[in-house]
Amino acid sequence: MSINPTTIEKPVVKSSFAHAAFWMLSTNIAVIILGFAEQVLGARWLGPAGKGMLTSIMAYPVLLITIAEMGIRQATVYFIGKKTHTSEQVISAVCVLLVGTSLLGMLICFACFRLFPPKDAHFPVLLMVLAAGTIPLNLAVAYSKGFFLGWEITTKFNLLEGLSQSLRLALLIVFVRFFHWHVDGALTAIFISYGLVAIYAVFQVLCHVRIIWQFDPRLILALVKMGIVYALALFLNMLNYRFGVIMITHWSTLKEVGYYGVGMGIVEQLWLLPNTLGTVVFSRSANSDDPLVFSRKVSQLLRVSFVALLALSGVLMLIVKPFILGLYTQTFAGSIAVIEVMIPGVVIFAIYRILNMDLAGRGKPVLATYAMIPGLIVNIIVGILLIPKYDALGGAIASTISYTLSAIIFLFVYSHEVKIPVREILRYRTSDFAFITDRLRKSS
Repeated sequence: MSINPTTIEKPVVKSSFAHAAFWMLSTNIAVIILGFAEQVLGARWLGPAGKGMLTSIMAYPVLLITIAEMGIRQATVYFIGKKTHTSEQVISAVCVLLVGTSLLGMLICFACFRLFPPKDAHFPVLLMVLAAGTIPLNLAVAYSKGFFLGWEITTKFNLLEGLSQSLRLALLIVFVRFFHWHVDGALTAIFISYGLVAIYAVFQVLCHVRIIWQFDPRLILALVKMGIVYALALFLNMLNYRFGVIMITHWSTLKEVGYYGVGMGIVEQLWLLPNTLGTVVFSRSANSDDPLVFSRKVSQLLRVSFVALLALSGVLMLIVKPFILGLYTQTFAGSIAVIEVMIPGVVIFAIYRILNMDLAGRGKPVLATYAMIPGLIVNIIVGILLIPKYDALGGAIASTISYTLSAIIFLFVYSHEVKIPVREILRYRTSDFAFITDRLRKSS
C-alpha cells in the first residue's frame, strides 16, 4: 500500500531553515572525520603512486556519474517540491531512466579508460570493472536522495553520506590493511560500500512510496528536459574540479597525481559548511513561497559561513606542513604546496556553492553555466601552460584561478537574477549571527 504523497512530502513538524542547517552541519562533522581517516590511512598504505592510481581511475566514474545522472535528482526535487506529479509517478519514470543512464555511463567509462590511459602506467581490467561498476550504484543513491530532498527529509539524505563514509573506511581497513590488496583492495572497498548504501537508499525510498511500474514517456521527457540543464551545470562544475587530475594523469606521473589527490582531498573539506547549507538551500528553495525573502536568508548564511571558512582556512595554513609530514609522512611532502595554493580558491568558491543552490532549487541551473564555462576554459588554458612544467603545483594554480573567476562571475549573475545588489549580499550586519546566539541560548 502506497503512502499518499501529500502526507510524506510535507512533514507535520517542519524545522526552521537555520535548525536544519545547524543539524546537518553537526552531523556532517562525523562524516568529515571519517573521510579524513580514510584519506590519511589510504594515502599511507598506498603511497603516492598507489594513491595517484586510485585518484586517476576514479576520476572518470566520478565525472561520468554527473553526466549519466542527467540532473534527474535535481529535477525530481523540483517536480516533487512543486507538486506537478505524484511521488508514485515520478519514481516509476526515474526507474526507467536509472537503467538507461547506468548502461550509458558504464560504456562511456570503459571507452575513456581505453582511449586515455595514464602516461606512466595502465589500468588493470579488474580495476576498470570495479570503477565503472560504481556508476549504477551511485546513480541509485543519487536518485534516492532526490526523493528525500523533495520530501524535505534531510535526515535520511544526510544519513546516506555518513553510512557510505563509514563503510568505505571499515572496508578499506579490511581489504588494504589486513588482506594487503593495495589499490584493488581500496577500489573493492569503494565498490562494496556504494553497493550496500544503494540497497539501503532504495529500500528507504520504497518505505514511503511504491513503484507503480508504468511507462510515462511525457513525464520521462519532462524529467530529462529539466534534468539535462542541471546535468550540464553539474558536469561543468565537476569537470572544473577533476580536470586537474585528468591533465596531471596524462602530462605528469601517478606520483604527482597522488600529491594532487591528497591536497585536493584535504582542502575540499573546507566545503563542509557550503555543502551542508547548499543541501538545505536547494530543498527549501524548491518549496519556497517567497523567493526574495528566501534569497536574503541565503545571502545571510553565505556571509556567516564565509567568516567560518576564513577562520578554518587560516588554521589549515598554519598547520599544513606539520599536518602532512606528521600524518601522511615525508613521502607526501609534495602535497603541502598544493594545499597552500588551493586554499584561497576553495574559500572564494564557497560563494558559488551556496548561492547556486538557491537558483537550482528554483529550476534555473542554467545560470551556473555562465560562470562555470569561463572558469573551465581558464582552468584548461592555465593547466596546459603550467602542468607540464610544475606538475601537481601547476594543477593547483590552475584550479585556484578557475575557482576564483567562477565565484566572482556567479556572484554578479546571482545578484542580477534575485534583484539583490552585490553590495547588499556581501554587507555584514550584527543580525547575521543572531540565529547562532539564539541557538546557543536555547541549548543552555
